[in-house]
Amino acid sequence: MRWPALVYPAILFGIAVISASLAAFLFGRRETPGAKPFVLLLVALVQWALFYALEVIAPTLAGKVLWAKLQYPAIVSAPPLWLGFVLHYAGQKQRLINRSFLAMAVVPLITVLLTWTNELHGLMWSHLVLVSRDSLLLLGALLPWVANALHLW
Repeated sequence: MRWPALVYPAILFGIAVISASLAAFLFGRRETPGAKPFVLLLVALVQWALFYALEVIAPTLAGKVLWAKLQYPAIVSAPPLWLGFVLHYAGQKQRLINRSFLAMAVVPLITVLLTWTNELHGLMWSHLVLVSRDSLLLLGALLPWVANALHLW
């Protein structure tokens, strides 16, 4: 086993531990401007890094697909949570009207639903394969929904 197969997941686990520690620390200071949305952002980062590390070390295609699917709620929640943090921290939280925040959630929710039901339609990943790179066995895929969503966004 070459070094990337050990180092890369270890870095991701380290990111998850550091982010969880920072979230726990900031939770105690949640009255600070921007702390609440930043804690939520850090929790999403923990989920993303942890599940991606588990995807990297999973030995089978089915395992990698499962961990990839579990990452998506965190992946798609990161941009709205980041915006929420920035607006709270800048003292502009009144700009986060419930309707506008819900409107921002439409594409992420569709993306998560398409990810979890991909076997029925193939819109998220049309072709999944295992790809070997520097002693890592990674998930390779064609991403038609992501490409189309980015063009629409």
